[in-house]
Amino acid sequence: MSADNFSSADIKAIPFDNSYARQPPAFYERAQAARAPSPRILRINETLARQLQIDPAFLNSAAGLAVLSGIGLRPGSRFAFNAAAQGKVVLAFGPPHIATRVYDNPLPRVTPRTITKAAVLTDEIRRCREDGWAEAPDELFLGINALAAPLFYPDRSLMGTLAIVGFTEALRGSKRKKALRKLISTAAEISASLAGPDRPDPV
Repeated sequence: MSADNFSSADIKAIPFDNSYARQPPAFYERAQAARAPSPRILRINETLARQLQIDPAFLNSAAGLAVLSGIGLRPGSRFAFNAAAQGKVVLAFGPPHIATRVYDNPLPRVTPRTITKAAVLTDEIRRCREDGWAEAPDELFLGINALAAPLFYPDRSLMGTLAIVGFTEALRGSKRKKALRKLISTAAEISASLAGPDRPDPV
């Protein structure tokens, strides 16, 4: 995954010591704040940011906005197959037992745009299999889209997925087409590299 998803490296770009988390449980309560549906930067106090040892350029970036607004996937995050572009790729090209497990249960609604009807998801997966890529605009997070492509072993079994993640408005029209071309060509290059003797384990 890439682009506007925030990672542990992005989080470390903002030096923050959550000292409350080291106190006994009676001193604090964990809570998950609601994500802003369409966040945008209004103004950055660059002088204060530098005093806090935070790079103002990072705060003004898409990754910085993702950290500040809580939009993104932390390493190790899990998401519904029907709500994510990467999940759709796995349903299209992965082991059949995964699709069986997904379809045997109600499809969860993560946002109002999430596909929750099995017939609609089946059509989406068929298109993904034919075109070689999937997307999920506003289906996992409102305001966020992902374009994903499969990574294959030489025997055409699925090794993993590669995705470009960004704001929905930024992945439209010519920018979307350009991103798709880069995504598909890069995925093909990675798949070709897997033909070597040091074949990695599936991820």
